[in-house]
Amino acid sequence: MNIKKLFEMQKVLDNHILREQNLNVAPFDKRCLALVVELGECANEEKSFKYWKVPEKRKPNVKALRNPAMMSEDQEWYNPLLDEYVDCLHFVVSLGISIGVDPEKVKPVRINWEEIPEKDLTNHILALTRKVINLNYTRSKPVWFKVYNDFYTFGIMLGFTSEEIEQAYMEKNQINHERQESGY
Repeated sequence: MNIKKLFEMQKVLDNHILREQNLNVAPFDKRCLALVVELGECANEEKSFKYWKVPEKRKPNVKALRNPAMMSEDQEWYNPLLDEYVDCLHFVVSLGISIGVDPEKVKPVRINWEEIPEKDLTNHILALTRKVINLNYTRSKPVWFKVYNDFYTFGIMLGFTSEEIEQAYMEKNQINHERQESGY
């Protein structure tokens, strides 16, 4: 994943949003809360925390119809879990930009699977949420790097490749620009 490219694209989107909303700066706390909410939406699509459901109904939602169509060949499908993950990524990157993270210093994440023996997504999401809340209070680069590393690990735990994440980010970034243009 080319994080430098994502930082550049996110800067353009953030500036577009600020112009459309007549703001000088995006509220940091609102972006942190937005990230927490998006993490919840991602967890809702992933479903493993839903212990009250039978195991067959706890499978992640990875295929949904984007636009209904009369003809099956005209139907457009997408991965709602990846879509929610990428919504989170927009906020992760935006928060990094706002505290002055240099994308050149964002190194590829090395995942030690021995530290995540059972791929316990519930506890991973809870720990990541705590780190985002901590970032809101500290606004520090070291905490942002912890958020980024845990968030990237979360994507790998969900089964996404760096290439899938980057492609989905670029597609959603375009949609977000279009939404701003249409008064979203």
